[in-house]
Amino acid sequence: MDVLVCIPSYGRDHWEYVDRLLAEYRSMRHDVDVVLDLTEERPEGWPDPVVRTRQHDPSIEMELVYEHRDVMRDALGEYDLYVYVEDDVLITEDNLDAYVEVNDRLPDGVPTGFIRFERVDGDETPYLFDHSLRQRTLLESNAEYGGERYFRLWNLHQGSWVLTDDQLRTVVAHDAFGREPGPSKHFAKPYRLPQLYGILESGASDVYTNCGLDPKAFPIEGFERLLVHHLPNKYVPTWGGRDDPRPPTPTDLRALAERGEGWRSQLAGEYRLLRRLLP
Repeated sequence: MDVLVCIPSYGRDHWEYVDRLLAEYRSMRHDVDVVLDLTEERPEGWPDPVVRTRQHDPSIEMELVYEHRDVMRDALGEYDLYVYVEDDVLITEDNLDAYVEVNDRLPDGVPTGFIRFERVDGDETPYLFDHSLRQRTLLESNAEYGGERYFRLWNLHQGSWVLTDDQLRTVVAHDAFGREPGPSKHFAKPYRLPQLYGILESGASDVYTNCGLDPKAFPIEGFERLLVHHLPNKYVPTWGGRDDPRPPTPTDLRALAERGEGWRSQLAGEYRLLRRLLP
């Protein structure tokens, strides 16, 4: 499988994570090409599988997360998978394999995705810090494709996106993919208002909100293979003081999905009507 990976990295603080990501891609049996968008030069350069680096003025700030769009567009037809990932999110070979396996079971236009996790010292439990035990977590939990149950999450952000060639063609065909970063760029469709993101997050998320794809679907059985590690582990250790006692674990998420909870599941008729009425 041929894979194109684009990684933005502002400054030098995360270069240790970039090296960790590159080591992972280098170890894969897949043919991986990596393009780095940087604001600082590294004198010793970058090892394989980096095939290209692009330097940007630091004044670009958060908009660095959009510089990969032209690379992806120009590479259409050349790869099987296209990956955009923030410089501190570790995607493994098994994650990519799981993505392909699940995607092959889903209808066209319905992608699967990843769910970020962190760990704390002395505890190997993956905590799904982008989601909540007490606030809305599931958008839908009763979706069924090919006799298999899937759930969808309110928060679409995963610090990355992964698309097949066909999915990327769908996304690129929408004006939002190539629009300059800004408020209008990131105003999600009205029926997805809870999924609004700032510029930094939208670099990884707006392909799922504004570019012609349905919300990501995760299989209740086996979604654990779609968990990706946020390497800094910085959010879970500071979780105290929130309404939630802790972030959910995969066990918690599975329990929610198996109970059939989820706003879209409960109001399926109203949701379908709203989608027909709104562009």
